[in-house]
Amino acid sequence: MENSEFSNEIVYHYCGINAFINIVQHSKIWLSDVFKSNDSQELLWAMENVKKEILQMIGDEGTLKSLDMGFNLLNPIENVGLTSYFISCFSEEEDLLSQWCKYAEDGQGIAIGFSKDLLLKLNSICHGLSFRKVVYSRKEQEIVFKKVAMENLKKMSSKRAAHVALELAQNYAEEFLLCKNPSFDEEIEWRIVFTSEAGRKVNFNECGYKIQNPNIRVSKGNIVAFYELDFSDIKQDIIKSIVVGPKSKVTKTDLVKLLFTCGYYDNQFNTETPINISFSKSSYR
Repeated sequence: MENSEFSNEIVYHYCGINAFINIVQHSKIWLSDVFKSNDSQELLWAMENVKKEILQMIGDEGTLKSLDMGFNLLNPIENVGLTSYFISCFSEEEDLLSQWCKYAEDGQGIAIGFSKDLLLKLNSICHGLSFRKVVYSRKEQEIVFKKVAMENLKKMSSKRAAHVALELAQNYAEEFLLCKNPSFDEEIEWRIVFTSEAGRKVNFNECGYKIQNPNIRVSKGNIVAFYELDFSDIKQDIIKSIVVGPKSKVTKTDLVKLLFTCGYYDNQFNTETPINISFSKSSYR
Protein backbone atom coordinates (compact mmCIF):
# COMPACT_ATOMS: atom_id res chain seq x y z
CA MET A 1 0.00 0.00 0.00
CA GLU A 2 2.73 2.40 0.98
CA ASN A 3 4.57 2.11 -2.32
CA SER A 4 1.57 2.01 -4.66
CA GLU A 5 -1.21 4.23 -3.37
CA PHE A 6 1.00 7.14 -2.34
CA SER A 7 4.00 6.74 -4.66
CA ASN A 8 5.72 9.98 -5.73
CA GLU A 9 3.20 12.19 -3.96
CA ILE A 10 4.22 15.36 -2.15
CA VAL A 11 2.89 17.12 0.94
CA TYR A 12 3.72 20.73 1.75
CA HIS A 13 4.87 22.31 4.99
CA TYR A 14 4.09 26.05 4.97
CA CYS A 15 6.42 28.20 7.04
CA GLY A 16 8.08 31.60 7.37
CA ILE A 17 11.49 32.42 5.92
CA ASN A 18 13.40 31.96 9.19
CA ALA A 19 11.77 28.58 9.81
CA PHE A 20 12.48 27.55 6.22
CA ILE A 21 16.18 28.41 6.54
CA ASN A 22 16.37 26.56 9.86
CA ILE A 23 14.76 23.44 8.35
CA VAL A 24 17.07 23.43 5.34
CA GLN A 25 20.28 24.27 7.23
CA HIS A 26 19.79 21.71 9.99
CA SER A 27 17.63 19.16 8.12
CA LYS A 28 15.17 19.05 10.99
CA ILE A 29 11.40 19.46 11.37
CA TRP A 30 10.03 20.70 14.67
CA LEU A 31 7.26 18.68 16.31
CA SER A 32 5.56 21.13 18.69
CA ASP A 33 3.26 20.65 21.67
CA VAL A 34 -0.23 20.53 20.18
CA PHE A 35 -1.79 22.35 23.12
CA LYS A 36 0.40 25.39 22.46
CA SER A 37 -0.77 25.66 18.85
CA ASN A 38 -2.91 28.46 17.43
CA ASP A 39 -5.93 26.16 17.04
CA SER A 40 -8.05 26.38 20.18
CA GLN A 41 -10.26 23.53 18.93
CA GLU A 42 -7.59 20.80 19.00
CA LEU A 43 -9.25 17.75 20.61
CA LEU A 44 -12.40 19.73 21.46
CA TRP A 45 -14.14 19.11 18.12
CA ALA A 46 -13.96 15.35 18.56
CA MET A 47 -14.68 15.50 22.29
CA GLU A 48 -17.91 17.42 21.79
CA ASN A 49 -19.09 15.02 19.09
CA VAL A 50 -18.33 11.94 21.20
CA LYS A 51 -20.20 13.56 24.08
CA LYS A 52 -23.28 13.99 21.87
CA GLU A 53 -23.11 10.35 20.75
CA ILE A 54 -22.91 9.04 24.31
CA LEU A 55 -25.66 11.29 25.61
CA GLN A 56 -27.96 10.11 22.83
CA MET A 57 -27.34 6.45 23.75
CA ILE A 58 -27.96 6.81 27.49
CA GLY A 59 -31.45 6.40 28.88
CA ASP A 60 -30.77 6.48 32.62
CA GLU A 61 -31.25 10.01 34.00
CA GLY A 62 -28.77 9.60 36.88
CA THR A 63 -26.01 8.29 34.63
CA LEU A 64 -26.74 11.06 32.17
CA LYS A 65 -26.26 13.74 34.82
CA SER A 66 -23.07 12.13 36.12
CA LEU A 67 -21.60 11.86 32.64
CA ASP A 68 -22.55 15.42 31.77
CA MET A 69 -20.94 16.64 34.98
CA GLY A 70 -17.70 14.92 34.00
CA PHE A 71 -17.76 16.51 30.57
CA ASN A 72 -18.50 19.95 31.99
CA LEU A 73 -15.48 19.65 34.29
CA LEU A 74 -13.33 18.35 31.47
CA ASN A 75 -10.51 20.47 30.11
CA PRO A 76 -8.53 18.37 27.60
CA ILE A 77 -5.43 20.52 28.03
CA GLU A 78 -5.37 19.93 31.78
CA ASN A 79 -6.61 16.34 31.70
CA VAL A 80 -4.07 14.57 29.54
CA GLY A 81 -1.91 13.98 32.60
CA LEU A 82 1.80 13.52 31.95
CA THR A 83 1.30 12.58 28.31
CA SER A 84 2.03 15.22 25.67
CA TYR A 85 1.32 15.24 21.95
CA PHE A 86 3.63 16.82 19.41
CA ILE A 87 2.70 17.50 15.81
CA SER A 88 3.94 18.94 12.55
CA CYS A 89 1.41 19.74 9.83
CA PHE A 90 1.45 19.36 6.04
CA SER A 91 -1.02 19.97 3.23
CA GLU A 92 -1.55 18.21 -0.08
CA GLU A 93 -2.12 21.69 -1.58
CA GLU A 94 1.01 23.44 -2.81
CA ASP A 95 -0.48 26.90 -3.34
CA LEU A 96 -3.38 27.49 -0.96
CA LEU A 97 -4.09 31.09 0.04
CA SER A 98 -5.41 30.25 3.50
CA GLN A 99 -2.19 28.34 4.25
CA TRP A 100 -0.01 31.20 3.02
CA CYS A 101 -1.89 33.65 5.23
CA LYS A 102 -2.01 31.49 8.36
CA TYR A 103 1.33 29.70 8.41
CA ALA A 104 3.71 31.46 6.01
CA GLU A 105 3.97 35.03 7.27
CA ASP A 106 0.98 36.29 5.31
CA GLY A 107 2.36 35.01 2.03
CA GLN A 108 5.99 36.02 2.52
CA GLY A 109 7.15 32.51 3.38
CA ILE A 110 7.80 29.19 1.69
CA ALA A 111 6.00 25.87 1.19
CA ILE A 112 8.44 22.94 1.40
CA GLY A 113 7.35 19.84 -0.51
CA PHE A 114 8.24 16.58 1.26
CA SER A 115 8.06 13.04 -0.11
CA LYS A 116 4.94 11.39 1.29
CA ASP A 117 6.50 7.95 0.74
CA LEU A 118 9.40 8.76 3.05
CA LEU A 119 7.20 10.38 5.70
CA LEU A 120 4.99 7.27 5.73
CA LYS A 121 8.02 5.30 6.91
CA LEU A 122 7.57 7.03 10.27
CA ASN A 123 4.66 4.65 10.88
CA SER A 124 7.05 1.71 11.16
CA ILE A 125 9.62 3.21 13.53
CA CYS A 126 8.16 3.12 17.04
CA HIS A 127 4.95 3.16 19.05
CA GLY A 128 3.53 6.65 19.41
CA LEU A 129 4.97 8.03 16.17
CA SER A 130 2.85 8.25 13.03
CA PHE A 131 2.20 10.15 9.83
CA ARG A 132 -1.49 10.12 8.99
CA LYS A 133 -4.14 12.01 7.08
CA VAL A 134 -6.60 14.23 8.93
CA VAL A 135 -10.25 13.15 8.67
CA TYR A 136 -12.79 15.80 7.65
CA SER A 137 -15.60 13.64 6.28
CA ARG A 138 -18.60 13.72 8.59
CA LYS A 139 -19.42 10.12 7.64
CA GLU A 140 -15.92 8.87 8.49
CA GLN A 141 -15.84 10.87 11.71
CA GLU A 142 -19.18 9.45 12.83
CA ILE A 143 -17.71 5.95 12.60
CA VAL A 144 -14.92 7.02 14.97
CA PHE A 145 -17.25 8.88 17.32
CA LYS A 146 -19.74 6.01 17.56
CA LYS A 147 -16.94 3.48 18.19
CA VAL A 148 -15.51 5.60 21.02
CA ALA A 149 -18.99 6.17 22.45
CA MET A 150 -19.77 2.43 22.53
CA GLU A 151 -16.41 1.58 24.13
CA ASN A 152 -16.98 4.11 26.88
CA LEU A 153 -20.53 3.03 27.54
CA LYS A 154 -19.13 -0.43 28.29
CA LYS A 155 -16.63 1.09 30.72
CA MET A 156 -19.49 2.57 32.71
CA SER A 157 -20.40 -0.91 33.94
CA SER A 158 -17.31 -0.82 36.16
CA LYS A 159 -16.55 2.91 36.47
CA ARG A 160 -18.52 5.99 37.38
CA ALA A 161 -19.76 7.89 34.34
CA ALA A 162 -18.05 11.12 35.44
CA HIS A 163 -14.75 9.25 35.74
CA VAL A 164 -15.15 7.79 32.25
CA ALA A 165 -15.82 11.27 30.85
CA LEU A 166 -12.71 12.67 32.50
CA GLU A 167 -10.51 9.92 31.00
CA LEU A 168 -11.67 10.40 27.41
CA ALA A 169 -9.14 13.03 26.36
CA GLN A 170 -6.16 10.97 27.49
CA ASN A 171 -7.39 7.62 26.18
CA TYR A 172 -8.34 8.80 22.70
CA ALA A 173 -6.17 11.87 22.10
CA GLU A 174 -4.31 10.36 19.12
CA GLU A 175 -7.56 9.56 17.32
CA PHE A 176 -9.14 12.89 18.24
CA LEU A 177 -6.15 14.83 16.90
CA LEU A 178 -6.88 13.45 13.44
CA CYS A 179 -10.50 14.65 13.38
CA LYS A 180 -11.10 18.26 12.40
CA ASN A 181 -14.10 20.40 11.66
CA PRO A 182 -15.21 19.72 8.05
CA SER A 183 -15.04 23.46 7.33
CA PHE A 184 -11.24 23.08 7.18
CA ASP A 185 -11.34 20.37 4.52
CA GLU A 186 -9.68 22.54 1.85
CA GLU A 187 -6.38 22.13 3.73
CA ILE A 188 -6.23 18.36 3.00
CA GLU A 189 -3.94 18.08 5.99
CA TRP A 190 -1.54 15.32 7.00
CA ARG A 191 0.13 15.23 10.41
CA ILE A 192 3.18 13.79 12.05
CA VAL A 193 1.98 12.93 15.57
CA PHE A 194 4.42 11.97 18.32
CA THR A 195 3.20 10.89 21.75
CA SER A 196 5.57 11.32 24.66
CA GLU A 197 5.26 10.87 28.39
CA ALA A 198 7.06 13.10 30.89
CA GLY A 199 10.43 11.63 31.81
CA ARG A 200 10.50 9.31 28.79
CA LYS A 201 13.95 9.08 27.23
CA VAL A 202 13.81 9.20 23.45
CA ASN A 203 16.72 8.32 21.20
CA PHE A 204 16.24 6.47 17.93
CA ASN A 205 17.87 6.40 14.53
CA GLU A 206 15.82 4.43 12.01
CA CYS A 207 14.70 4.74 8.37
CA GLY A 208 16.86 7.84 7.98
CA TYR A 209 15.23 9.66 10.93
CA LYS A 210 16.53 10.61 14.36
CA ILE A 211 14.75 11.96 17.45
CA GLN A 212 16.36 12.76 20.76
CA ASN A 213 15.06 14.28 23.99
CA PRO A 214 12.82 17.36 23.85
CA ASN A 215 13.89 20.98 23.69
CA ILE A 216 12.25 24.06 25.18
CA ARG A 217 11.58 27.45 23.64
CA VAL A 218 9.60 30.53 24.61
CA SER A 219 6.79 31.65 22.30
CA LYS A 220 4.40 34.53 23.07
CA GLY A 221 5.12 34.21 26.78
CA ASN A 222 4.53 30.43 26.83
CA ILE A 223 7.01 27.68 27.60
CA VAL A 224 6.76 25.40 24.58
CA ALA A 225 8.28 21.92 24.44
CA PHE A 226 9.23 20.49 21.05
CA TYR A 227 11.11 17.63 19.45
CA GLU A 228 13.38 17.87 16.45
CA LEU A 229 12.84 15.20 13.79
CA ASP A 230 16.22 14.95 12.08
CA PHE A 231 16.11 13.84 8.42
CA SER A 232 19.72 14.67 7.52
CA ASP A 233 20.51 11.11 6.39
CA ILE A 234 17.83 11.28 3.68
CA LYS A 235 17.78 15.01 2.98
CA GLN A 236 18.67 14.65 -0.71
CA ASP A 237 15.61 12.44 -1.20
CA ILE A 238 12.94 13.80 1.12
CA ILE A 239 12.60 17.41 -0.10
CA LYS A 240 11.10 17.30 -3.58
CA SER A 241 9.74 20.77 -4.15
CA ILE A 242 9.84 24.37 -2.93
CA VAL A 243 7.09 26.90 -3.60
CA VAL A 244 7.77 30.59 -2.97
CA GLY A 245 4.93 32.56 -1.38
CA PRO A 246 2.98 35.24 -3.26
CA LYS A 247 4.50 38.10 -1.24
CA SER A 248 7.99 36.67 -0.91
CA LYS A 249 11.04 38.48 -2.25
CA VAL A 250 13.10 35.29 -2.38
CA THR A 251 14.51 34.45 -5.83
CA LYS A 252 15.23 31.10 -7.42
CA THR A 253 18.95 31.90 -7.33
CA ASP A 254 18.71 32.54 -3.57
CA LEU A 255 17.19 29.12 -3.06
CA VAL A 256 19.59 27.25 -5.33
CA LYS A 257 22.59 28.76 -3.53
CA LEU A 258 21.11 27.86 -0.14
CA LEU A 259 20.34 24.28 -1.15
CA PHE A 260 23.76 23.81 -2.71
CA THR A 261 25.52 25.23 0.37
CA CYS A 262 23.51 22.97 2.68
CA GLY A 263 24.31 19.83 0.68
CA TYR A 264 20.97 19.00 -0.87
CA TYR A 265 22.59 17.92 -4.11
CA ASP A 266 26.08 16.95 -5.18
CA ASN A 267 26.09 18.27 -8.74
CA GLN A 268 28.10 21.29 -9.80
CA PHE A 269 26.34 24.52 -8.86
CA ASN A 270 23.64 25.45 -11.36
CA THR A 271 20.00 26.51 -11.44
CA GLU A 272 18.73 23.12 -12.68
CA THR A 273 18.45 21.37 -9.34
CA PRO A 274 16.84 18.05 -8.41
CA ILE A 275 14.44 20.05 -6.21
CA ASN A 276 11.70 21.72 -8.22
CA ILE A 277 11.42 25.44 -7.42
CA SER A 278 8.26 27.32 -8.37
CA PHE A 279 6.34 30.45 -7.40
CA SER A 280 2.83 30.91 -6.09
CA LYS A 281 0.28 31.75 -8.77
CA SER A 282 -1.86 33.63 -6.27
CA SER A 283 -2.38 37.33 -6.99
CA TYR A 284 -2.44 38.02 -3.25
CA ARG A 285 -0.31 41.07 -2.50
